[in-house]
Amino acid sequence: KHAPLIITKATNFRTECDKLEIVYGDVNYKPSGSPKYTYERFKITYECKPSTIPNKSATPMVSGGFPPIQAFAIFKSKVKWNESSNDWWKPANDKDSRTFENELIVDYVQDLIFNAIDEEGLLINPPPTPSNAKKDYLYKIKTVDIALNVRSTKEFFRNKKKRDFFALGDKARDGSGANTKVKNDKFLRETIVVSAHVRNLGLQ
Repeated sequence: KHAPLIITKATNFRTECDKLEIVYGDVNYKPSGSPKYTYERFKITYECKPSTIPNKSATPMVSGGFPPIQAFAIFKSKVKWNESSNDWWKPANDKDSRTFENELIVDYVQDLIFNAIDEEGLLINPPPTPSNAKKDYLYKIKTVDIALNVRSTKEFFRNKKKRDFFALGDKARDGSGANTKVKNDKFLRETIVVSAHVRNLGLQ
């Protein structure tokens, strides 16, 4: 539960994105408190969930309304460690204004990819966890390569066509593989790629 950075890779690229969990420590200072300094631990999570935006171009549902668009939304959560229960607090119960759950970051997402990179710039695959074969690399992650693929809110092209997109070299996700997120439609899709240093991720 206290691993500094855990990347959970999607296993079904049609229905999932990657998930990132970051654990870091902080110090809370209260001038009149006893003790004045309290060490705290937080976890930040970035994850995708199915979008709830209605697809008004689709056939209305029998129950009323429209089905959701075929896309994801990215949510961010920040939770605090509960020493008493030896687990993470629910933000609704921790009485801390700094924590929150499922805050919407962006919608119309096609894919979200996280790759762990070591100090030599090489991909760590699979991403290390406390129990897998790469566990010795858990504290050797130096940067995280992030690819965010988003689609236009409205149709952009005149004709339907499968259009590949950049997926950090993962052919299972860029349109050239069988288990892909690429769709046959008229939407424009773009991929935003950044590299984030691990020491800065907990500050986001």
